[in-house]
Amino acid sequence: MKRLLFMIKTSILATGSSLPFHVIALLSPILFFLVFAGQLDKDISFPINFNTTDTPFYQSIDNYRSPAGTPYYEQDNNCTFIFVTETEPLKVINNKLSGSINQKIESIDKNITKNYRNRLTGALSNFFYTQFPEKAIQISETSLYEKDPSWSSFFAASILIFGILLSGLLFGTLSFTREWELNCIDLFKLSPINPIYILSGKFLGSFVKSIITVILYILFVTLKLKMLIFNSPDIIGIIFLAYFTAIIIGMLIGIVLKQPLVAFITALVGSMLLWVLGGGFGTSVGMAKGIQMIININPISKYVKLVLHSCFNGPASLVDVLYPVMILIISVFFLYLKYYKEIYKPQFTSVKY
Repeated sequence: MKRLLFMIKTSILATGSSLPFHVIALLSPILFFLVFAGQLDKDISFPINFNTTDTPFYQSIDNYRSPAGTPYYEQDNNCTFIFVTETEPLKVINNKLSGSINQKIESIDKNITKNYRNRLTGALSNFFYTQFPEKAIQISETSLYEKDPSWSSFFAASILIFGILLSGLLFGTLSFTREWELNCIDLFKLSPINPIYILSGKFLGSFVKSIITVILYILFVTLKLKMLIFNSPDIIGIIFLAYFTAIIIGMLIGIVLKQPLVAFITALVGSMLLWVLGGGFGTSVGMAKGIQMIININPISKYVKLVLHSCFNGPASLVDVLYPVMILIISVFFLYLKYYKEIYKPQFTSVKY
């Protein structure tokens, strides 16, 4: 036990030798969250400037809302790039709907243009249904969550997994690359200590540093959003499971790559790709089938779903738990096998007296 505690202490104290990497692991998820929180603080309501506000169509806009009751449009008289004008007011004459609407979008952003066109189409469909309830097609929406989270809250929960991936992979790799860099790996080769003790010490040292990182992230998000979204007890189990997997894989990378800078780049790029291709930006609906297949087999997508389930009571199944556990077991097996073959090579044979 003393040896194990000593290895944990040594791993933590070694932070100073790679301080810039640790700072990046700490700040990256926070900066990432600030980018999204700053751009998406308006939630799902689209700011728009209606030039005609005394018509039946404009009055119907107030009822054009999400299942959670959030309005899809937000009248903003200061909006200078999206204008909607009823050049001919929408009205019903002889049981027929007529009128004309002009939407002016002063932007070359295809995504903004598409979204505002779709939003106006939905508003027109909603208005048409109020005028002809027996003739129009009724469009019903069902939320994945009991209450739709704001965009900033959604990304705060999703980015938690990115932060776990980055810090877990990075701290796991550094636990071994430092030994390679200082040529201390020979001491492990000559040591008769069971590999389980060595790997456990390396893991726990990385885990302690990682937990500090995620706690600081949660505190920052709570202060920024002015609400605690990580308030379910099962979030602790999800964080532990995700960190176990990330650190184990990171340690495996550290044994293979050996160079701190190469391992750092691998951890940074790898965590980003795994998060993006794990549904970090949201649903994969509408994406190419190949991308959807990658997201479905990516275990990170299960962690994202579990976090969203914990924070917003989103959909999740037993498979979303069992699949990451299976990946963790496989990762532990390969880590032990790689350490045993690469490093733990006893240089002597026992002699019985």
